[in-house]
Amino acid sequence: MDDNDDTRNSLAELLTRRGYQVSGATGVEAALRVAGSADFDLLISDIELLDGTGLQLVQVLRSTHPVPAIALSGMGSFDDLELSRAAGFDVHLMKPIDMPELEEAIERVGGRPAGAFASRTAFP
Repeated sequence: MDDNDDTRNSLAELLTRRGYQVSGATGVEAALRVAGSADFDLLISDIELLDGTGLQLVQVLRSTHPVPAIALSGMGSFDDLELSRAAGFDVHLMKPIDMPELEEAIERVGGRPAGAFASRTAFP
């Protein structure tokens, strides 16, 4: 889930090459349509989107489907992490994304209960 076509397409291609099935979306409305038409196991979403935020998206999705969620963001202050955690993200990764780190996060959130939070930042 990213409104930047290059970022979304590159990430989707890298994840597909690693064996993941990926559905992309450009904004909150598109992501909700995708989520309503298919089952999914994980949400990976940028925070800042053209038609809303990833924070709004994860709150809506988690209200009906307790899916693990990874936030991608260029922001990583303590306040940014707290907003991600409060919205329902399990992990907050800073851009640019490191693929081994993303894969580790995917494995981590798939094997632990929703609400546990991890972050790649200098903040606790």
